[in-house]
Amino acid sequence: MEDWPKTKKSGLWEYEQLPVLEVDGKKYSQSHAINIYLGQTFNLMGKDKEEDYQINNILIAFEDYTLPIWDAMYNQDPAKKAELKPKAEEKFKFYVKIFEKNIPNSEKENII
Repeated sequence: MEDWPKTKKSGLWEYEQLPVLEVDGKKYSQSHAINIYLGQTFNLMGKDKEEDYQINNILIAFEDYTLPIWDAMYNQDPAKKAELKPKAEEKFKFYVKIFEKNIPNSEKENII
């Protein structure tokens, strides 16, 4: 972490942020774009528009439920961290219920 401020300004990272995926010397950035790239590369995308929608819905929701988690995990103020943690857990549980509702029962047993 101490090297990150200098490293992010080095020009190695397109948006000066992580994550970055490097494949055969080419760098890919932005979480959602990387997820879609990997899904297409490993044939994990949907077989039709409806399945693609469901996959993209979950990928895009990722930011909505992870931002409160990151805020709670990395907040330097112990009191604020203690205040944020239950809110982050509540948000995460809310999204898990939605995801579970939208995954057909036949597919739930195939989830790793």
